Amino acid sequence: MRRPSASHHIDCDPATFWSVFWDDDAFLRELYLEVLQFKSFTVVSRSETKRVMRLVPKMNVPGPVAKVIGDTFGYEDHAELDRDRGEMRWQMKPNTMQGKLLVQGLVRVTPDGEGCRRVDEVTIEAKIFGVGGLVEGSTEQEVRAGWDKESAFLKRYLARRAQS
Repeated sequence: MRRPSASHHIDCDPATFWSVFWDDDAFLRELYLEVLQFKSFTVVSRSETKRVMRLVPKMNVPGPVAKVIGDTFGYEDHAELDRDRGEMRWQMKPNTMQGKLLVQGLVRVTPDGEGCRRVDEVTIEAKIFGVGGLVEGSTEQEVRAGWDKESAFLKRYLARRAQS
């Protein structure tokens, strides 16, 4: 089991962060399709507190992991947002390996003076004989790379929005 975490400063208040990260389809589309280069992205449903997205990532994993995961790997991201607490809990529900791959996390956003601080905490567990550790390690690498790309993109997106 792996439990990576990260913290990023964002140049906006928490309310603006959530309005972009939760509600802004243009941001989400550009993030997933262009920045993270996912093969597909769809918001299946969204309310004020719950959101489901269907995603197919571009796979950047070692051969043995790709063989286990398969060519058609995708997942649904089920998220629940509590704006008052500044927290979003999410869980990845893969279309393959049900019961063998657990990826879930928490995004916490708090004011930090001149903007806000985003803290991500993730749990990754792969119960796959022989390659579970490799799957967990590859997933952690992808998650960490995604956080860095997403943080940089969010800063650019907010700056573009401020100029409009």
